[in-house]
Amino acid sequence: MADSLADLGGYDLFPLEPDWSTRPTNNYRLMKDLLKYPGTAMSLNSFIDYVPLSYELGFTFSEEQDMYNMADFFHEKRGRVHAFWFKAPHREMTLYQGALSGATSLYMERNFAHLQYQGHERIYIDMKSEDLLTRKVLSVTDDETNNRMSVAVNTSIDRDLTLTNHWSIGKLIFARFSEDSLIWQFKAAKLAQLSFTVTELVQEYPS
Repeated sequence: MADSLADLGGYDLFPLEPDWSTRPTNNYRLMKDLLKYPGTAMSLNSFIDYVPLSYELGFTFSEEQDMYNMADFFHEKRGRVHAFWFKAPHREMTLYQGALSGATSLYMERNFAHLQYQGHERIYIDMKSEDLLTRKVLSVTDDETNNRMSVAVNTSIDRDLTLTNHWSIGKLIFARFSEDSLIWQFKAAKLAQLSFTVTELVQEYPS
């Protein structure tokens, strides 16, 4: 089977995998303040409910074609101008039980994702066959009785999913590059390193 990239709203998916040995970092910015006045109860004041995520990623290139692909993608997006989807570099969900081809709901281990669901979320499923699936999430329901989460997706899954035939299920981040330029560090004629930051567009997610 081939990739099954659906529900991306016409936007591209970032095409390369980070160099995991550089340990991608996430900048969580807290926009809340703890308030306590004499004679009053302590309270938590939220300035912004949904704070954008920022990821710093490192890449090591040993193939010229990969370098060209990276440069072409950056040039096409004009740095901070055009948006794209980006695979968050961590597991967001764990499949609770298998699903047959054609399923529009997936049962995940109970991680209380319904408390964070905003309505624009997309997920990716990284298959061990090296295929990639993307789907928009329609709803997340807490099934407390069975200790699981029910995740409904916009487009049916086009293959069987088992507990062992995929590597991970993660969240797609809608982002732009945070800088207008790339700085390459060449260690040899065909060996280069590159790092950059992407920032989530919390107010621009496609419906």
